[in-house]
Amino acid sequence: MDPGTPHDASADCIKYNPNTEALFLETTLTARAFENTCGIIFCNAAGPSEDFLGLSQITLPLVGPVAKMGAEEGICVADLDLKVLEVAEQNYKFEVDLAMILQAC
Repeated sequence: MDPGTPHDASADCIKYNPNTEALFLETTLTARAFENTCGIIFCNAAGPSEDFLGLSQITLPLVGPVAKMGAEEGICVADLDLKVLEVAEQNYKFEVDLAMILQAC
C-alpha cells in the first residue's frame, strides 16, 4: 500500500466505505486545524483517481476547507482570513489547555 492513495485502506475498511481514505483525509485535516489552532495547507499526489487521492486543500478551524482540489493536478490559491485563528483560540483555548498539561508533567 502506498501512502496518499486510494489503496491505503484494507479490504475490510473498503467494505464499510469505498471512500474511506478520502473521508479520513478530509476529517483529519479539519480536526488538526482545530486542535492546533492553525491553517493547514495539504498537498497530496494527484493523477488518475484509481491510483491517487489528490484532495489537496487549504483548511482552517471554524470554517473547514477554504479551497479544495480533487484528483486533478494543478495549483490552488486562496485568500485566507487569519483572524479565524485568533477567534478559534479564544473559543477553544487549546494553548491554555496545553500549558496546563505541560505544567502538570
